[in-house]
Amino acid sequence: MSATGCSGFGRLGLPVNSAWGARPVRRGYSRVKTREDADVDWALHLGRRAALWAMQAMFPGMRERRWGRVINRCSLDGINPYSFSLDYNVAQAALRTLTRTAARE
Repeated sequence: MSATGCSGFGRLGLPVNSAWGARPVRRGYSRVKTREDADVDWALHLGRRAALWAMQAMFPGMRERRWGRVINRCSLDGINPYSFSLDYNVAQAALRTLTRTAARE
């Protein structure tokens, strides 16, 4: 799905990006040294792109109304990482940076 795929929802109001779909952690697999690229890529895809697409869908209406707000809820794990949560920590840091970049633009 992309930002253009949201057109069927009508006028969007105030997006609150807060979802996270955790994957089960396999025993002995929760450390950085054993993480696979595919798992970290999946976390970044979910944690960053879903919010990006929602924001991109909102921007045209915000520009037209000359007003708008976006709320992206980020865990503090992106700042103070919790052990054994590499995927989640990385995704939260990426979402925080995406949000700050969009605010500056």
